[in-house]
Amino acid sequence: MLYFGIIFFILFLLELRYLNFKYKRDKYIWIEIVLMYSYLGYLFFLSYKRKLIARRKFEPNFERNR
Repeated sequence: MLYFGIIFFILFLLELRYLNFKYKRDKYIWIEIVLMYSYLGYLFFLSYKRKLIARRKFEPNFERNR
């Protein structure tokens, strides 16, 4: 069971690495929450993830440089 918890935490850290949070401090707060509450913390993270992540803006530039 300990190995499963370690693998779970590593996968969680990899997921955090590729997310763009609105505020940088949120990433560190979520790491602490998951360390303290493990699986419940991760479920809590999944429920609030959409509100915390900065969305990409669609800004196409169709003009060609001439």
